[in-house]
Amino acid sequence: MTSEHPPFDGPLLLGDMLEPSSPADPLIGLVLADRYRILSKLGDGGMGWVYMAEQITLGKSVAIKLLKPEFNHDAGLVERFFREARATAAIQHENVVDILDFGQTPEYAFFVMEVLSGCELADLVGRGRRFDWERTLAIIVQVTRALGAAHAAGIIHRDMKPGNVFLIQRAKIPDFVKVLDFGIAKIDDGVQLTQAGMVFGTASYMAPEQATGSAIDGRVDIYAIGCMLFEMLTGQLPFCADNFMQLLAKHIREPPPRLRDVCPDIEIPAGVEAIVARALAKHAHERFADMAELERALLSVGDPPTMVIPAPVMPAPVEHTEHVEHTEHTEQLGLERLAYLFVAFAHGTDGVLTSAEMRTLADRLRGWAPQLGLDHIGAVLRDAVASYGRTPDQPGRLREQQAALAATLTQDRLQRIITDLREIAVADGRFSAAEQAFIQQTAQVFGLPPERPLEALAFVYLALAHATEGAIDPEEMRVVGEQLRQWAPDASLAETGAALRDAVAEYKRLAGVEARIDRARLAADSLKQTLDQDTLRRVLADLWRISGADGHISEQEQRFIMEMVARFNS
Repeated sequence: MTSEHPPFDGPLLLGDMLEPSSPADPLIGLVLADRYRILSKLGDGGMGWVYMAEQITLGKSVAIKLLKPEFNHDAGLVERFFREARATAAIQHENVVDILDFGQTPEYAFFVMEVLSGCELADLVGRGRRFDWERTLAIIVQVTRALGAAHAAGIIHRDMKPGNVFLIQRAKIPDFVKVLDFGIAKIDDGVQLTQAGMVFGTASYMAPEQATGSAIDGRVDIYAIGCMLFEMLTGQLPFCADNFMQLLAKHIREPPPRLRDVCPDIEIPAGVEAIVARALAKHAHERFADMAELERALLSVGDPPTMVIPAPVMPAPVEHTEHVEHTEHTEQLGLERLAYLFVAFAHGTDGVLTSAEMRTLADRLRGWAPQLGLDHIGAVLRDAVASYGRTPDQPGRLREQQAALAATLTQDRLQRIITDLREIAVADGRFSAAEQAFIQQTAQVFGLPPERPLEALAFVYLALAHATEGAIDPEEMRVVGEQLRQWAPDASLAETGAALRDAVAEYKRLAGVEARIDRARLAADSLKQTLDQDTLRRVLADLWRISGADGHISEQEQRFIMEMVARFNS
């Protein structure tokens, strides 16, 4: 069940609440690797220690994690120890502890971290102690962002729990999160340091597939967050048992209790129960596809939070980047530009801006700045409407805002804007030619297709199978899923499943066959921008296969395919 050597279990947390070491500690005063003077002990684990130290040349306080001397000659353990340092350093996210240096002396392997002053989340919750929804949301959203960055770097934490969430005060944020201890992380680097069937992690937060030693992906971390949400909101874990094996058996077999059954007086928005239940699903494919989807679900329930959640980074325009410090001013500039773009899209495509559309725009903006209250979001949006209304050259001003966003945001964030525009477009159940043209023009300025190929393929396939006949034959849906997986052999089932689920959800929001066909046209145009002619011919072959999966190709399906032929060859 476990490896020959246990994973490093020393505390990675650093803070003022730990007592200083005894003066008899022989390491106190030692200068390590000619540059770090050991000052005091912060923590002691089974395989190593954490010390407060000083970087001598800079006079800077740091924390040093050392592997105990008796393990320093085990090449496998040393490599796993350094893999923790490299993995954590590779993530480069503000909510992950910073790794500053690592090395090895004849006696010690070590790595150096930033010093954190605060406390573990584990010190504040559990055993009947619980948080309200707003504080829970503020903390968990930061955890999802940290783990999302880790997963993007090919790193699965595998031991997510309150003990590995450290809370510090940063600026106006009282619960700024630092995720710790990637010591047993699964790293997608082609190196195998563990054997199949080994079980790592903490039993109270362990996903069923992790508990059985099966293949895992980032959804084990989603399951762990589900356990943390349950514990933070109720003061209790979803499963308890007398021993390790009984606890694992419950995670594998028993359905989790409802929050209100455990804590009848809980005050949570509608929808939170469903989010926790989905995160704790027994089968990985039934959980959220990734951390971004979980974050969106969390931020979509209830009223906007009044607490402070650090915003996703929205950099300043190039002319304001003399220093890299992230400020409220630069965040506001990015949000104002985004608000102007949304207003120009909603009004410029049909000449009308209704109160319902304003609510939709506000919802999309809240996803970019969840730390802001609804009043603040409303003010930004009203200012954007006023600015748009008094601009004499609206097309020119729009191009300026698009160009500024393109110059300051990453490709992922630009693609997210395109996704937001599609969501705004279908909110009224229609997808007009003007809306399609706006999205195509914006994507062109951003240097992007209107959507990612996998997403576009999913919608085109679904539109053929469903929108042309008003119902999806089960066999057609099965073939749609198979075709998507062939197009993305490197994508996980979760990724292809998420693309298909998103296509289904968007389809349902569109009112009528024509609106769905209009949406499929945009997806087809996006595919033409990103795929070569040989690949487009394969797409057309897929369409014939999907339409014939039920043994019959209808006239509507034939017309749809022939229109795709014309669009691909135009």
